[in-house]
Amino acid sequence: MDLFLSTRCPQCGADISFDEESTVIQCEYCGCALHITGRSGVMRTYVAPRNDIRRMKQAIHSAMKGTHTKGAMVSEKALFFAPYWRIKGMVFRWIFGKHVRGETVKALKTKQLDRTFPAYHDLNMGLRSLGIRPGALKLLFFDRSEMSKLGSTVKVSVPYKEALQHGTSLTQVGLDETDMRVHWNRTRVIGERYSMIYFPFWMIKLIQKGK
Repeated sequence: MDLFLSTRCPQCGADISFDEESTVIQCEYCGCALHITGRSGVMRTYVAPRNDIRRMKQAIHSAMKGTHTKGAMVSEKALFFAPYWRIKGMVFRWIFGKHVRGETVKALKTKQLDRTFPAYHDLNMGLRSLGIRPGALKLLFFDRSEMSKLGSTVKVSVPYKEALQHGTSLTQVGLDETDMRVHWNRTRVIGERYSMIYFPFWMIKLIQKGK
């Protein structure tokens, strides 16, 4: 479930798109080679917002449906980027136990791990996971100066160490056993990698009869 990143060549300014697995890329226009790194080893990217007025109006009307907000007007709108941790890797779980039917079970289960979760506290925006689909998002390298032209950024309040603990709890999801008594099991994540995606949210404020 790889995503594609986009950046500008620091030498000629051309747009460069590349697979997120890349560590070294080369500009096809000037030949400049770039080494891909992240802050403290964590790649940080952001999703460019869609300033789509029609979709905004549809979302507002949907949220207002069934409420007493007839005649309400948009008085303010603001954009902010909320950070999400992303963990990716392959989970292997070795299991030894006894099935409810009595037979001994030795099994190796695997699954691809690709999950996102909020890197912030004290905010509830109803999105506990980004639900990323391959090719659905174009990620740009984190650039505070460019992002500040569009909106503000939410401070990261879930540190890397806490993200590791939460990521560990996600490795068991989907590999649980309900029809056997597990005597021994061991779970390992291969190729585990953490990154951070800043996702755009619009805040819309409505006013109705002065309220």
